[in-house]
Amino acid sequence: MKYTVFQHRLKLNPGLNFSIAKIHCPIPTAFYELLQKNPNALVPPMIECFIYNNDSTFYDLKITNEVQDISSKKIENVRIGNYEFLKISFFPNLKHEKLIEITLPRDYTIISQILVPRSNYLLLEETNIVTFLPYDTMLIKMIDESTGRTQTFYKYLTNWVKRFESKKLNQLMRNVIEETFDKIISGYNIDRVRWAIKNKKVKNEVEYTRHLVKCIYNSLALLSPRYMNEAFDIGRNSSQFGQRIKYPQETLEEERGNCIDFTILFAYLIEMIGLNPVIVIVPKHAYVGWETWSNSGEYEYLETTMVGYSDFEQAFSKGIKLEEDFKNLDYNKGYKIDIKQCRKDGIYTYQEKF
Repeated sequence: MKYTVFQHRLKLNPGLNFSIAKIHCPIPTAFYELLQKNPNALVPPMIECFIYNNDSTFYDLKITNEVQDISSKKIENVRIGNYEFLKISFFPNLKHEKLIEITLPRDYTIISQILVPRSNYLLLEETNIVTFLPYDTMLIKMIDESTGRTQTFYKYLTNWVKRFESKKLNQLMRNVIEETFDKIISGYNIDRVRWAIKNKKVKNEVEYTRHLVKCIYNSLALLSPRYMNEAFDIGRNSSQFGQRIKYPQETLEEERGNCIDFTILFAYLIEMIGLNPVIVIVPKHAYVGWETWSNSGEYEYLETTMVGYSDFEQAFSKGIKLEEDFKNLDYNKGYKIDIKQCRKDGIYTYQEKF
């Protein structure tokens, strides 16, 4: 990760040195705290403080950091021994009610201080600017300019598959239920499958879950949603790539979106009826899939942008073709996000947008 380092020699003693490194990448507001909770994620701190005591005595110090207006102050009390080196990483406690007010990329000031603990005598104060992305902007990947390593955040799209309530959603789900064979939706329910087989509605479990997804598709089609082409990848520079993504409620209420918007909406609705969705990302496109039966490891797929334009069978056939193409992609060119697994990994929306 690229940092800018500011070095200072404290007047307290010529042997005590203090440096600050500020991160260069924008902060993904929507899931920054989720990154911190994931032990496998490489989470860059906003600020790193370095202290070196080139003296024969120890010092007690108080280090404070805060993002002005949108975080509480974080305080670290440290004792640095003679000829000791310390590194202190700053991960702020963000105020969620402030984050959802960020609608455009916005710069905020991080205030860093080093003080004498008991007297609070200020030894040094440093301010740095860090950019926060809007709450609805997904940071898809970053390239570490120092090593060339690419870090992707695709699985955090799960953060957009979030619960909401609205009259339009309630009406949609009523229509979905009415579309089913037996006016009942209960996910991977083997009793409902046996009923459907007995009544010659389907031949097996795979056809049953496909029928449930078809009911979602047909119910959404009644709203005549429209595809609106928007740039899939946007970025602040050549090493950062992201995109504004609508939450499911926005896509449903506006009745328009692009491939990722509709894929997120379908993933939400598929999860809502008790099935396990997957989101598939390929170059410049996205589509949705679902596990054909619980823990089967087998999936079927759907081209979501055809809703409102073509029938389910055509969109399903396109999904099959997309999956065939996916299997031929080079390594790291396509990604599948298993929503159920991401939930197990603790990826949940920590703050409701609406």
